[in-house]
Amino acid sequence: MSKLTKSQLILRIQPDLPDGPEDETPEQMAKRMDEHLDMLEKQIREISIEHLNWGDIRREEHAYGVKILRAIATITDDSKVSLDQVVGLFYNEDEDEPVMNGVSSCTVEAWNKL
Repeated sequence: MSKLTKSQLILRIQPDLPDGPEDETPEQMAKRMDEHLDMLEKQIREISIEHLNWGDIRREEHAYGVKILRAIATITDDSKVSLDQVVGLFYNEDEDEPVMNGVSSCTVEAWNKL
């Protein structure tokens, strides 16, 4: 019997927030950003792939009021789910374009074998 290998990924997901009105205040932009991140987190949590579990998804300040999502994903069997498959849920690196609506980019910040 072969031993299952597991991985934990920390993904940095950059949102693609559409431009707001020119007279938008910082408070209005922050509210719009939070609503956009709520929608993205819901989309992420709805992804259901066998051997892939979503953990903590945090919002972190990036710059100029823009926030990013930092998501933890655990792959419970590396032979069934690949790193490329997980990143490919959000971003197509070959075509250099987003896959998930509302995402600008997705990068792997950490990949730990468990």
